[in-house]
Amino acid sequence: MFFWDVTNIPACQFSDLDLNRITYTNYYNSNCFKGGVGVQLCGWILVAPLWTGAVSDTDYNKRAGYLRDQDEFAQKDLVNVDGTLTVFVFTNIYDKGLRG
Repeated sequence: MFFWDVTNIPACQFSDLDLNRITYTNYYNSNCFKGGVGVQLCGWILVAPLWTGAVSDTDYNKRAGYLRDQDEFAQKDLVNVDGTLTVFVFTNIYDKGLRG
């Protein structure tokens, strides 16, 4: 099992209009950066680089690469099932019912 969430990091209101536009989000009604955080059942806590606040959660989920990274982890962390090494299937859980 794998829990992933995108959280906001508050930012100031920038005087540069382009920077202000790409960091502003209507959801938080403020300027911010968004960062991915996650945890695996084994206790590994994961973090991802910050994105600008204007990115939608849908776009983030499509482009961030955390699902690919989790798959690569699972491919390397094989489980012995009846003498055969196999990939442990993982489930992703999001808060607020968001789907990746």
